[in-house]
Amino acid sequence: KVVSDDGKVYRGSSDEGVYLTVNASLLDEKAEKSFYVTVKGKSSGSSGGSGGSGGSGGGGKVSGGFSSAPVTAPANLPSVALSEEVFTDMNTTEWAKDAVLSLVKKGVVSVNETRTFEPDRYITREEAVKMIVSAFGVEEAVGESKFFDADKNAWYYKYIVSAEKAGIVNGISADRFGVARDITRQDSVVMLYNALSKMYDITDKAETAPEFADFDKVADYASDSVAYFCSKGVVNGYSDNTFKPENKITRAEFAVILVRLLNSKDV
Repeated sequence: KVVSDDGKVYRGSSDEGVYLTVNASLLDEKAEKSFYVTVKGKSSGSSGGSGGSGGSGGGGKVSGGFSSAPVTAPANLPSVALSEEVFTDMNTTEWAKDAVLSLVKKGVVSVNETRTFEPDRYITREEAVKMIVSAFGVEEAVGESKFFDADKNAWYYKYIVSAEKAGIVNGISADRFGVARDITRQDSVVMLYNALSKMYDITDKAETAPEFADFDKVADYASDSVAYFCSKGVVNGYSDNTFKPENKITRAEFAVILVRLLNSKDV
């Protein structure tokens, strides 16, 4: 947790980019301004001092295993309101802009110094897990992953461990997660359904199977998840009445599905 409920900023083991939003009012005038800041992680060697535009402070206080640290805005990244162009590469995916912006506001998606989201790039399995864990507020678990290909020193490790302990993810085999592999449409739906069912104790299933021409191609382990989310309008098929379960899914597509799920009142 980077920013606590009382407004204090804490740091973990690695750098974390966040948006801080300030709301101000005077008589009938109101204003909102958001700032992108980087909370320097413990491993970065920062030991306090003066912060950038995020303020000053650091050192001393320890809360929940995190110690306070200054925040600094990258020199090449100007402060922008969240209603403006947060990412510079969304021109080809206008249909996903609102969803991505929503995830930035929720802290699910971070803004890097280049301000690029790479919406057309296929999302990897670990990237999907990070977004799901962040979106559903999955408790950070302590322990080790059973997956031999999950690097303990990698940024994604804590998310895989947390999702694994919560029963949200399975590997591509008993002991392999599939790190760096692009996730398929059916596997992304399974992860999302597992998160929904584990976090909110939902066990509902669709009464009928979707009428996709290729629904028989959906893996047995994914058929219930695909059918349920299709029945609720969370995921859709293609114009040729197919679902294409083995197709890969882009970062923009996954963001839209995730936000659609988070905003749905019918699941």
